[in-house]
Amino acid sequence: MLILGYFTSRPGKIAYLDLTKNKINTLHTDVQDIVKKFDGSPVTVTLYTNLFHRRAVMGLPQNRTGYISLFWERYIRFYPNLQFKYEYYYDIAKGDSTLYKEYPGKNMDEIAAIRAEIMGIRKSLFKKPSELDNIETLRAQDLGLLMELEYKGRKSILRAYEDGSTWPDQDHTAGSLMRLLRDKDVKATFLTGHFERNPMRFTPRDFGKHATMKYNRKSLINKGVDSDTLSIMDKDIPSNLDLLVVADPRSPYSQVETDRIEKYIADGGNAIFYSEPGKQFILAPILERIGVQVDSGMIVSPNEHEKPDVFFNYVTKEGNYMSKEPYFQLFQWYGKFGGSLVNEGAANITATPVDGFTVEPVVYMPGDKNIWIEKGKLVLDSAAPSFSERDGDIRKEGYTIAVKLSRKINNREQRIVVAGDADFMSAKLLEQGQMGLAFYNWCLNNKYPVYANNRLPEDRKFRISDSTATMMINIYVYLIPVVLLVAAIIILVRRKRK
Repeated sequence: MLILGYFTSRPGKIAYLDLTKNKINTLHTDVQDIVKKFDGSPVTVTLYTNLFHRRAVMGLPQNRTGYISLFWERYIRFYPNLQFKYEYYYDIAKGDSTLYKEYPGKNMDEIAAIRAEIMGIRKSLFKKPSELDNIETLRAQDLGLLMELEYKGRKSILRAYEDGSTWPDQDHTAGSLMRLLRDKDVKATFLTGHFERNPMRFTPRDFGKHATMKYNRKSLINKGVDSDTLSIMDKDIPSNLDLLVVADPRSPYSQVETDRIEKYIADGGNAIFYSEPGKQFILAPILERIGVQVDSGMIVSPNEHEKPDVFFNYVTKEGNYMSKEPYFQLFQWYGKFGGSLVNEGAANITATPVDGFTVEPVVYMPGDKNIWIEKGKLVLDSAAPSFSERDGDIRKEGYTIAVKLSRKINNREQRIVVAGDADFMSAKLLEQGQMGLAFYNWCLNNKYPVYANNRLPEDRKFRISDSTATMMINIYVYLIPVVLLVAAIIILVRRKRK
């Protein structure tokens, strides 16, 4: 029986049957499609565990069974040739004095001995930084709990996280697996040189949180998409870019730079343009070539709970079909939920189809008497603004805040998104909505990121009437306890009599 149990538990020799209706215990079909692209050659997974990491305990030998069964088991089912290795080490990031303050007077080796004793594991299991050949790679990844995947000489990083779930989700693993399969990196390239939103910084204004933040599960870098910056002051935009992002420039582009952006668009390049009220004129020469105008003024909606330029919006029906972001796909399945966002200082967009473009609104705000386009100077720290037709303020039936454009050119589909606000994608407001990476996903031809969403369980609601609830209370709170009490009395009395 032991021999039989051993051989029937080998990868590729196990039979599986997922009895859940939505197959939630199985790899998502889109992830299965990625796994099928591997040719059977070994994929080596090396788990690097830093003794000083906050989630180090999850990578220790005593947790290997959980690491394999809870995380990798579903991948082994579809690709048995996964080979697992383990490296244990300790290191402290340069300039980080946290541990030295926690253990005053101790050096790194002494701290490692203390931490190993606390965890109940021998220190000799862990290598010093000098004993690891790829320590610089680990330092570039912030010395976290991470996995290095290797396939035919190509490598990619798959990160664990410091939240309660620790291990990556299927979409993160899919992103790392695709890095092993493709010939070149997929990038979102952000223009720089005119104070645009920066994908490498994590201030409230900038875009680093959704672009390059390593420990944000929802960032592009963890979904298989890198980010880079590009200045076009002295060079053209490469024609082979995956996606160009122009995020709220605060100074005008020169005529040469404008010509370069226009050429990129004319050649069929995909792009996202984020504009902002008060700076519409910067992108106006570029956007007018594709039939888009970001109107002057700022949309305001005074209320007693928030600044007049801050308001909540939903994505349109057309917008909800542009991506498989979780809330977008729920809309596609059930006709409710859907994408949402919080705007702070948004401008209205007027778009006219030109040059073969199809234009559809993706963020639309219905109008009412308490919403208008403020053309005068908006003072936020004073009394609430009031509508003034004399100052040029305009009321509309509705306000378009973002549009998508597409056309067939050079035997491919060109995709462009223009938004009259950039703050909804900032670190400050991104988590207050349910936009995620929808714009990037659509402009990357829906190839990246890969989504692994499951339908909601059909029996997620349980309804009973008041009379049924009263009956259940009487049974469980009164009748059953009384029966148990009487039974106990009878048993005790009978025992005493004997």
